Amino acid sequence: MKISFMVRMLTRNKIRVIDAGVVPRTEDGALIHMSYGGRATFPDELEGALRDVSSRHLIDPSRYYFRTNPLFETGRPDTPGSTASWRPAAAA
Repeated sequence: MKISFMVRMLTRNKIRVIDAGVVPRTEDGALIHMSYGGRATFPDELEGALRDVSSRHLIDPSRYYFRTNPLFETGRPDTPGSTASWRPAAAA
């Protein structure tokens, strides 16, 4: 599985721009490009805690704003008899 992740800091208003992507392969070999874009803001007093990888997951989510939106793409055509299922039933 190919994974890339990047977070950029925009210093003007302390908004972090999230740009992440994953490209998994289904059991029948189809590729799915999953990208996640979003925004995050953290108060200044959390900056030290965010740098501590061993405990940053313990920060109360109500103390910051973090939103992402996933996008799923594939070039694989819908093939009758395929075992791959990449779309939720509601989208199929």
